[in-house]
Amino acid sequence: TDIGGSYCYDKRESNCDKRGRLYTWAGAMKLSDYYNRFSKKKMKQRVHDACPNGWHVPNNREWQKLRYYVGKKGKKNGVGTKLKSPEIWDIDRRTPAGTDEFGFNAVPGGERHFTGDYMDMNSSVQYWSASEYDDGGAYFWRMTYDSKNIERDYDSKDFAFSVRCVSDSLYPIKEPPPPPPRIIPQIVKVQ
Repeated sequence: TDIGGSYCYDKRESNCDKRGRLYTWAGAMKLSDYYNRFSKKKMKQRVHDACPNGWHVPNNREWQKLRYYVGKKGKKNGVGTKLKSPEIWDIDRRTPAGTDEFGFNAVPGGERHFTGDYMDMNSSVQYWSASEYDDGGAYFWRMTYDSKNIERDYDSKDFAFSVRCVSDSLYPIKEPPPPPPRIIPQIVKVQ
C-alpha cells in the first residue's frame, strides 16, 4: 500500500511492482513518524497497520512459529532457502539457491537507510516485525543471498524494510496421525 513512510527502491515504481514497497516501522504500523522515535506501547487504542483488513504485520512470536514450522517440515537445506524465491537473488556458490518450498516467495527487496540511501537489492530482504525493541528500534527478520537461514535482528525504526502480512484468522495446522506402534516379535526358546 502506498502510504506515508513507504518507498519504492531507488524511487522507481517498477521496483515496487517486482519487490514490494519498503516501509519505515511507523509506516508499516500505519502510525505517524513520531512512533519511529517513541514506543506505541503507551497508546490506549489499537491501530490497524499497513496490511489489508483481516491481515496484520506479524510479531516475533509469529515469525518464530514460521521458522520452526518450515525448519521441521521442509527439506534439510535451511529455512531461508526454503522461503526464498528461486529467481532474482544474487548467487553465492556455497549457498543453495532458493526453493520456495512453502510458497512464501521471498524476493530480495533490499532496504532504505534512514539517510535516504538504498542498498542490498538482489542480496537481502528484511521484514518488519510488529514487536518493538525500544523507543527508537524494532525487530525485523532477514534473509540474505549468502545464508541458508532467516535471522532476527533489530534496528532503527527509520530504516525502510519490506512487510509481510499474516491472516487474522488462525487455521489450526492438522498434523498427520502418528504411525502405528512397531511390533517387535519376541523370540521364545522352547526347551
